[in-house]
Amino acid sequence: MQQSKVNALKTIVNDEFCVDVDEKTRSRDIVSAKKAFSLVLRDYKQPFSRIGRFLDKNHSTIVHYMDNIDHELKTNVEFRERVKRVGKRFKAVMAHNDHNFVKPVSREEVNKYMEYADQNKALKQTIRKLKKAEEELVERLNKATRKDSRIKDLCDMLEQRIPIGKEEEFFNKINRMMNGAATKIYDGQQAVEPMLFQNVRT
Repeated sequence: MQQSKVNALKTIVNDEFCVDVDEKTRSRDIVSAKKAFSLVLRDYKQPFSRIGRFLDKNHSTIVHYMDNIDHELKTNVEFRERVKRVGKRFKAVMAHNDHNFVKPVSREEVNKYMEYADQNKALKQTIRKLKKAEEELVERLNKATRKDSRIKDLCDMLEQRIPIGKEEEFFNKINRMMNGAATKIYDGQQAVEPMLFQNVRT
């Protein structure tokens, strides 16, 4: 496989995982990126030894990556989706002629790319936080509208019977009633005074 194709794959992996796949660390993100890189090349029948040279690793490390990757693909949804995107994007690269990928990149361009990658990673984290906040807001909204409440029927009845513009008046009435201000004692039992919907002007 041409080096230009390999470089293109590294660029794709770096973009999807927000890392530098050539970085020599054992951080989880870097290792996941290397696994994705290796898996895609294995799909294109590249031998372990060659993939190892591309990553400056020995072939036994690549074998180890592949031995454990099936479990990670099954249990880690985010990793699986990233690998799918990498494979799809690299497939498009392989469909092009090599002359589209022969230009080498300078160190300055790499640094600039990594700066953008850091920004991209921060944005993705922000998006995840916003999605979580959205889910929490939707849940609170559902509760507020009583979609899943045990008093939904009561809320529906109040919505139908309270005239528009009278919401505050009825809120105060209900509040007084619940506090016992609108109750009377009959034979030792509390009974709600039937005054809630009396004298209602629509």
